[in-house]
Amino acid sequence: MQVSVDISLYPLHQDYIPQIDAFILLLNQEPAVQVVANALSTQLYGEYETVMGLLARAMGDHMAIHDDSVFSIKVLNGDRSGQNG
Repeated sequence: MQVSVDISLYPLHQDYIPQIDAFILLLNQEPAVQVVANALSTQLYGEYETVMGLLARAMGDHMAIHDDSVFSIKVLNGDRSGQNG
């Protein structure tokens, strides 16, 4: 089953850009998942098990280092990578 995920990371301090950049780099380590980052959020497209496993690893790695972050995640059934809006 294909899924589309919209995820936003909100580090709760002023120096937030390095944390977001590092998180996106973690997401890009999985070649089977398409990662599209923009100014507001990051979208992931791929097989459900692969995407969710990637999110579990990347979020776990991030939270092991940073205890001051909020994640907002939306999961949609199907590959919405070719759709705008």
